[in-house]
Amino acid sequence: MKEEMVLSSKRKWFWIGIALCFITPPIPGLIYGIAMLTENRYRKEGLIIIAWSIIWFVFVTIILAFLIKNGYFHFNLPAESALKAIKVI
Repeated sequence: MKEEMVLSSKRKWFWIGIALCFITPPIPGLIYGIAMLTENRYRKEGLIIIAWSIIWFVFVTIILAFLIKNGYFHFNLPAESALKAIKVI
């Protein structure tokens, strides 16, 4: 006997998946999207969630790289100062 995932509101769970991708890209969105892909009724929503997770992750990465490169953010990592001390960087 095959068990199916039953969601009370398809639209509500879709938007929860999109919000999950927006808040913490990309791993939770990929996991949730793959879980949706395993159900025949929710394949379209699963693909959208996976695509949104990847696109949002790339967008955020590019924006952060741009901001760091232009000096808007500076991350001083402990390992970075240690490497400077031994003149590796």
